[in-house]
Amino acid sequence: MSRSTAVIFLAVVCLSGQGTGFAGSDHNSLDILSASLCTAMNTQGGWTYAVRRDCAGTPRLTCSEICAAPSLRAQDPKWNKLRFVCFDSLAIDESLPALPIDHNQGARKLGMKIHRFLGCLYPNCGPNYCCCRAF
Repeated sequence: MSRSTAVIFLAVVCLSGQGTGFAGSDHNSLDILSASLCTAMNTQGGWTYAVRRDCAGTPRLTCSEICAAPSLRAQDPKWNKLRFVCFDSLAIDESLPALPIDHNQGARKLGMKIHRFLGCLYPNCGPNYCCCRAF
């Protein structure tokens, strides 16, 4: 199993609620999903962080600015001396109804929408998670 497959498998297990206490769509499960996706997309190595981005904040910071902020690095005292950079951003959209827990009842129905921005410089609403890497 490749690293990307393993990380995505972990996200699916966590989101299904198997042994984690998480079920359904809440901020914790979205954080797990975004961390798994960011880790799978990190081709350079190092530590990976998925950071929530607040669209309502003023000023609206880009993911590049968010990841490079000293205040973000300071949140992890073990690795705060490392360089933090953004390598991608995501929009996780929950506008579609949640799928039923029963697999067969949810078959052939659209699940959660996720958009990968392939960049970190979007100042407007769109990305709600920044993928940051520390090395």
